[in-house]
Amino acid sequence: MDGSWIKICKSLLRNKLKHSLLTLSPSARRVKSKKIIKCLLGSSFFRKAQNIVIYFPLPGEVDTRPLIDRALFLNKNVFLPRVHPARGALEVFQIRDSSKELKKGYCGIREPRASQFFKGRPQKMDLIIVPGLGFDKSGRRLGRGEGHFDRFLRKTIRATKIGLAFKEQVLTKIPADARDVRVDKIITD
Repeated sequence: MDGSWIKICKSLLRNKLKHSLLTLSPSARRVKSKKIIKCLLGSSFFRKAQNIVIYFPLPGEVDTRPLIDRALFLNKNVFLPRVHPARGALEVFQIRDSSKELKKGYCGIREPRASQFFKGRPQKMDLIIVPGLGFDKSGRRLGRGEGHFDRFLRKTIRATKIGLAFKEQVLTKIPADARDVRVDKIITD
């Protein structure tokens, strides 16, 4: 499949998945999110990890806020992404209190106030919770189309990459090219 066809397919899948996520009721999303987070918290990946990147959820995504708070409570080093729009770069910064240390940033996503916190190095991360509109069983991920997470993930060395998804987000196959980075595991409801 050539690059232009992959772009078209991805665009169509993004629209389909965004619509699918909008059809889930808020109560269904809460119940499904709790199941997914409970599964992740019980995993060896989470228990062994000390330096963890966790995304802050957009509306419709798996709610990671309880995961962030639990990881902080367990004294893990929690890093949240921050996009530097001028450079198109995603960086991660450590937080200690999710209720006080975040602000609205790029595209309205809550992110750390970078000037106040320790910047994490991708090579030092143990676990990365990766957002996505869709995933397939081989670990391919469909993001929002700007490539921020893929560029960040290419810099990681030893981190386990986990996608969190509602079952409605897991597809048979997602088109991918050489720039797309796969996740190691997908946790779903």
